[in-house]
Amino acid sequence: MAVGLYMEVAGTWQQALFSTCFALSLTTMAIPEPLALELRFLYVVMAVLTVLVVNRFFFPTSLKSQFHYNLNQLFHMHHLYLQMLESSLRAPLDYGIICDQQIRYHLIHDQILEYLKKAGDEESEFIRELLWISWYMVSEAEQMLYLINDRRTNHPDIKQMEDYFMFNALILSEIQKDMNMKADAVIQTGLPAAYKRNIEGERQLSVLMEQYSKQISRLYRCVCGRSRPAV
Repeated sequence: MAVGLYMEVAGTWQQALFSTCFALSLTTMAIPEPLALELRFLYVVMAVLTVLVVNRFFFPTSLKSQFHYNLNQLFHMHHLYLQMLESSLRAPLDYGIICDQQIRYHLIHDQILEYLKKAGDEESEFIRELLWISWYMVSEAEQMLYLINDRRTNHPDIKQMEDYFMFNALILSEIQKDMNMKADAVIQTGLPAAYKRNIEGERQLSVLMEQYSKQISRLYRCVCGRSRPAV
């Protein structure tokens, strides 16, 4: 039960099942009476009923509204990655923060895919293409983050990199507006002086910057070419 508890993805029903069984096992070892087991099941049933009542009568959440929320969060995650990249230029980030954001992104990505499989949305092909581009963007952002955060680069021009990240954040905000989403606010200290997609002497980083720029341009064209807003 302990292995299952720590191997399953947090927040899934499998992880909840293993954690409940693990807690029951420890409780019955400490208290040989069946009272602990009965109370545990009673509390679980009460929690399930409470959640059902709240979701049904007070805060109803439909699959469609959850899908729209996840789509908003997907773009928000791209802004967070750009912010992490910018922060890592000044000082290395804690890898716990990076791992948390990676897990969060992939959970959101998977939830959107699950919705598309069940709902058969009219714009499913558009959303799938959007997810595919988004996945490539995150992959390239994570590689850039690794190079910068682990100091595998020879002190790139910080101002040039900040302008690069800001310009991409502005494009993401425009894409959000085109999709009728609430755009993430981009803190500007003035317009970027230049949008250079390569760093002199940093071949690996330059390749990733070039690829990321191509993907965000592809995302912009994908959104502009759709027949109607997705959200």
